[in-house]
Amino acid sequence: MIAMARTGTQVRIDRLLERVGITRFVRMVDAKPITYRRATCTASGAHEDLRFPSDAAPEMVIKAFEQKGWEISQRTKCPACAKPKRASRAESHPEQNVVTLRQEPENMKQNTAQKPAEAVREPTLDEAAAIVKKLDECFEDGRYLDGGSDRKVGETLGLPWALVAKVREKFRGPIKEDPAVVSLRADIDRVEATVKELLKEEMKGLRERLAKLEAA
Repeated sequence: MIAMARTGTQVRIDRLLERVGITRFVRMVDAKPITYRRATCTASGAHEDLRFPSDAAPEMVIKAFEQKGWEISQRTKCPACAKPKRASRAESHPEQNVVTLRQEPENMKQNTAQKPAEAVREPTLDEAAAIVKKLDECFEDGRYLDGGSDRKVGETLGLPWALVAKVREKFRGPIKEDPAVVSLRADIDRVEATVKELLKEEMKGLRERLAKLEAA
């Protein structure tokens, strides 16, 4: 492995990915330095290396490992460790697969065809009115505009995405897009949420360091 100088942006990306067990290293391939990312399983210690551009965004790296079967989180797991956990949880606690207002499965994908509204309480009049008003701005002819989604509407209004989906189904109808497109957007939303959380933790650490320096 080869150590190479990194830009400020690359250092920040490396720190974010290291929080979920993904490290960076460089190998010489045909006399050229090639950047790799290594995901390490917190359960078994197994690891896998994937090749990326030196400036690959965190969401691109996370998505690539997830497509290989990795479970990327604060306790990252390899495919061998992640699958048994998912299977055991589904078999021993089938009720956890039901979406509730305040508890959603950690890796649940937003597939509106599954009608999550069936397990969600009725919205209040104010909540329904706020959701419908927001839908008027970003939902048209069975499609969200500009990459919108139930989840993003929920985040904007501070409401669970499943409640948004329930109101949308009732007042604006089902999403008419290709299920593959809906699923891909859900994956993007999920990875973006992971990156935002990592950035939030990184900023908290930087602010704490700044506060200590200013107090010295």
